[in-house]
Parts: sequence; structure tokens; C-alpha cells
Amino acid sequence: MKPNLSDYPEIPPGCCLNENKRFGLFQVYRNIRVKDPVTGKSKGSRETIGSIKNGKFTFSKTYLLSQQTKNLSAKLNEVQSSVSSKKSAPSAEDQPANNDNSQEVKAQDRKVSVTVDNAFAKTSSDKRESSKIEEPMLTIVLGSIINALNGKTDCTEISNVICHKLKKHFAKHVPSLVVESCSQDTVRKAMLLVDAEHLDTFYTGLLSELRRDDFRVIAADKQGELSNGHVATEGNGKHGTYMLMNFPDTANRVCLYHRLIQGNENAITFSYDGLKSLNLNGAVVTADAMNCQEEFIETAINRGTHYCIAVKSNQKKTLQEIMASFNSADESQMITNETEEEQENDHGRLDEYQISIMNGKVVSKIVKDKWIGLEGGNIVKVTRISQETTVKAKTTDTRYYVSSLPYSTDTVQRISETLRQHWGLENQSHWLLDVRFNQDRMQANNPNYIANCNALNKLALAYLQNYSFWLWNTGRENNLISLNLLQKRCEDPEVAMECIACYLELV
Repeated sequence: MKPNLSDYPEIPPGCCLNENKRFGLFQVYRNIRVKDPVTGKSKGSRETIGSIKNGKFTFSKTYLLSQQTKNLSAKLNEVQSSVSSKKSAPSAEDQPANNDNSQEVKAQDRKVSVTVDNAFAKTSSDKRESSKIEEPMLTIVLGSIINALNGKTDCTEISNVICHKLKKHFAKHVPSLVVESCSQDTVRKAMLLVDAEHLDTFYTGLLSELRRDDFRVIAADKQGELSNGHVATEGNGKHGTYMLMNFPDTANRVCLYHRLIQGNENAITFSYDGLKSLNLNGAVVTADAMNCQEEFIETAINRGTHYCIAVKSNQKKTLQEIMASFNSADESQMITNETEEEQENDHGRLDEYQISIMNGKVVSKIVKDKWIGLEGGNIVKVTRISQETTVKAKTTDTRYYVSSLPYSTDTVQRISETLRQHWGLENQSHWLLDVRFNQDRMQANNPNYIANCNALNKLALAYLQNYSFWLWNTGRENNLISLNLLQKRCEDPEVAMECIACYLELV
């Protein structure tokens, strides 16, 4: 009968059994990697720990001797280090003032390592054979996150960071994460190995609790991502676009849910999944006309949240009735906010917005029955007048929405703030990811790899924006510093680890 290793506490962890019928015993061994002193390459080998015979475990003499040698070597190194430090130790006046800081950094880095390791362990994504593992997955994961803080997710760049900057930093603070080498192929395989849905578990585990629960806007946001490795099915080999379904929390500037849409998959299906999986308490869900669907709105209401959804020609009858209601109504039937101006520096124009709402009861019973929550809510009209800064010509654009927010004089202002946060996604998220994280210049065609890189970029963006506020809030900076400057600072591993730690509330 094969013995149970757990019955022998003296046996080190990670051991295996091999039955030797000739001698009537079980060999106890473990797989190790041995470095060839000539070639410098490591290869797999077995280390015999001992044997179990007639229910009794006996250590191998060779194993005991090797352990004694290791212990003596360790003591010798300690003595040599002690002698060396005494010879070179500076006087008390010359002692560096940042010893305490060094200890704080070491403690901080260990906390970050444990937190990230626990979050990744929950994904059960590391399916590599233990005997063939040379690089801890935690080193690759941390290296990828730190490199993403610099705005880079290229495998070659991650490999260089792990082998150089992080190697020196980890040697001082977290020696267990030091690796002799980590090739770009190893990083790429790791990125491909982790399933995108599993990474979502890891991604969510590294998001801190939401800091604003009083007014949250969660947007169903479809985002296009160009990839140099993706060839469109139409257009004679032109580069195609991958689409992602995102649910960013616009108040906290963090993406709570994201999925890559592949092939014939329907983005609306991912919208329903996102609504069902998120905590929507105290939130208003916003979406473009694509998600103006009965099931989407019903799901949002059933999840205990309000909605504010754009209506366009895909819901033709609803749109016509809303337009007719506003065209035939007088001012006493509407609540209108004061015209607000907004300077769009990136696009070189000045926008003026005017928002009017009417009680949802004014529409027909058919429309009210179709959109749950509309009877006690509002129909919304948004008029935008845009003027290019270089010319005097003005253009007018009118949009319509349905909303379940209770009809009142205060609601028009809340809807204005809600829509502004939704519109701000283009500058606060899409533009930053494209320009500062080079998402549209990604050299990749594997959906898993693209989804994982996208997740790393969004995680890094949330960390950096939080870090900027944290530095200002703690008095370390007089103003909120730019994302570009923060990315440059995070090229220092110590700064990058602090950035991660402050988001995870470990400092």
C-alpha cells in the first residue's frame, strides 16, 4: 500500500514517491534544477530525501550530508559578512539617515508581493510543471504590472525590466523573486498561458474598494482597439480592429469589467453579463444607443440601479415619440438647466450644453410599458452647440435619452453630471490608453494576449491616477502631477512598488 506523505511531518514539502519493488521500499525524492558549471545551463534532476520501509521513514545519508554542508556554508557566509561589515562600517555620525526608510520599503514590497501572489493564486492559471519552472510566475506578473506603469507591455521590455532593474531591486528587498534570466519568449508564453477570463479574477482582486459610493456612474462602453497583427477579413489585408466591452466606474476612474469581443460574438451579450456580475448599488448605468434594449434596461432595474440610456433610430418609435413630446411641449412642462460651457482643448472647440427633462408620464403607455422605470423617470433632450476655435461657424447637435431617475428639479443637474462623466470617457480613458499606453500600436494577433495586455494597461491607468491624487493628498506634491511624468517616475522600481502599494492601501 502506497504510504501517505502527510503522515511523516519530517519529510520536506514538495516530495514525491517512487516504489522500489526489488528492495520492498518507497523512495522519497523531489525534483530540482541543477546548474551545469561548464555550460551555465540548468537541467532537471532528482534529489533523494530518504526512503519508507515497513512504515518507517529514514533520511538518506547523502541528503543529511548535503544539508550539513549547506548549514556550514551559511554560517561561514554570516561570519564573513560580519567581519566585512565591521571593517567597512562607518561611524555613527556617518550612518545613512535612510535605514528606516529602507526597512519600510522592504516591508512594503513584501506586502505588495503577498497581495499580488494571493490574487493570482485565485485564478489557478499557473499550470506549468513544477519540475520545469525556472522563473516564479509572481516575478513575471509583478514585472508586467510595473512595466505597464511605464506605459509598456511589450514582452521584450518586460523581460529587460525583470532581468535588470527589478533584479537589483528585488535582491535588496524580496530576494525570493530574483531570477537569473527571463527571456521574452518566457514572458510571451506566460501572457498566452493565462486565460483572459481567469485574468479578470486577478484584475478584480487588485482593485481596491470603491472610494465614492454617493454618486457613481458606471458606463457600458464599447471600445475599439487597433492591432498591427490583426488583419481584417475585408479590405485587402488592412489592419482590423478588436472590440472590447468595458464597464468603467467613471467617478473612481477604474474599469470594473472588460471582455474582448471575438468573431461572431455579440457585444450586447457581454453588456448583460457585465450588469449581472457587478455591484451596482448607488450607481447610475449609462450606455449608448446600442444598449438601448429592453433586456438591458430590465437587467439594470433588477440589479437595483437607475439608468440613463441614449435613444436613436434603432428604437425608431420611441425616438419619434420623445421628439414629438419635446416639440409640442411648452416651457412649463420642462425643467431646463442653465447653459454650460466646456472648452475642448484637445479637439480645438468650445461646446455649450443645454439639458431639458420631461416627466416620463407624458409618453404613451406602450413606450412606458416597454421601458421599465420610465413612468416615474424622465425623457431627456440634450442640445450641444459647438464652435471650432479657428472658425466662427457653429454646429448644433441634439440627442435624446430615457432615464429612470426620479423626476424632480434636482434631477436635471444630476443627469447633466451623469452624461458629462459618460462623455468624458473618450478623454479620460480611451485617449490615455491609446496615447500613453500605445494600445493602438500593439504587435499582436492572439486574442488572449491582447485581452491580457489591455487589462494590464487599465490596471496601470487606475494605479497611476490614484497615485497622483495620493501624492497630492498626503502633501508630497503641491499639485496633481501629469500621467506622463508619473510614468517616467515609475521607471524606478521603488516608485512603481509604492504606486501599487498605495492603491492597495498597504501604505
